[in-house]
Amino acid sequence: MFVIGRRNGTMNLQIIALTGRSGRALLNRGPTLFEPQMKFTAASIVAFLGLLGMAQAQTPDHATSTLETHAVGTAMEARTINRTFLFDSRLQWHANALTRLVVGMEVDTIQRDDTEGLLASSVAATVWRIGPTGKRQPLWVAKVSGDNGAIDHDQPLFVVRQPGCCGARDSYTVFGLYNGRRLFTATGSRPSECWATLEVPNTGLIRLIAFHAAYSASDDAAFGARKETVGLLTYASPENPLARFRLVAKDAAAVDAFMGEAMVRLVEQGKSEETDSLTLWSADGKVDPGAIGGFSIRLDLSEGNTVTIPVVADKLKLAAAVLPAGLKIEPAPLP
Repeated sequence: MFVIGRRNGTMNLQIIALTGRSGRALLNRGPTLFEPQMKFTAASIVAFLGLLGMAQAQTPDHATSTLETHAVGTAMEARTINRTFLFDSRLQWHANALTRLVVGMEVDTIQRDDTEGLLASSVAATVWRIGPTGKRQPLWVAKVSGDNGAIDHDQPLFVVRQPGCCGARDSYTVFGLYNGRRLFTATGSRPSECWATLEVPNTGLIRLIAFHAAYSASDDAAFGARKETVGLLTYASPENPLARFRLVAKDAAAVDAFMGEAMVRLVEQGKSEETDSLTLWSADGKVDPGAIGGFSIRLDLSEGNTVTIPVVADKLKLAAAVLPAGLKIEPAPLP
């Protein structure tokens, strides 16, 4: 509580602090707080609170986490709901000011100590943009299965992990941080291994190339009834998915031969070095996406099974793709 008083022609701010186990107010005993000559006016208080609101337009938020446990036979089941906030601030290409966001995140998991892995888990995110005065504007909300969510450090992405169990791969669902658009799902032991990044210098053009390999925690959601699917390859920007392709074996039994680390790499034309982060200097300063090309996407599925797809004018050229025997590639709907 703030109290304003006037003494000897000056404004004095006094603070009443609440403390102690009883919750009673322990009053500031400063010499001006209760002196008879002090005069309060509603107008003064309203004016001061208005100035305070300008300096701090958003009141503090609080997030409460909970834990519930109960016995199930001889086992113990636990449900945890962890709530937290994430802050992000970065300068977008050609922007005059930082883009500041806050993510309110809730992770809800159920597990039991006689069962491997989680019985159920979900991540819910609510994202606001923070204006110059501190006021927040809601941007998007999403909820997806998973046990953890994070903001990517290199690109404006929100990444949710679906943990693998019983030998299955971890998978990740990736959203555009500024618009909440679901971009792709991908597999890997950690996000930095799940996609490759291409950047055209001095343009702001970014491309993300991600692969979701079979035998993951979320195959059913990603592949549907197509059990012969080896994986899904997505070509995206940080704002939108641009193209997606399905790699398929002749039948479900043939998928196993292509199951290895399934790493995504980029190879610039005329070079042999593979990388997961390519700066395309040949297109330096060219803002037309049609200048994106002169490199290939390489998928090392398993030993002796490599897929190579050239990129020309910002498009994957399937007709020129090199595929191992028993594998084919076809267009797939965007997520």
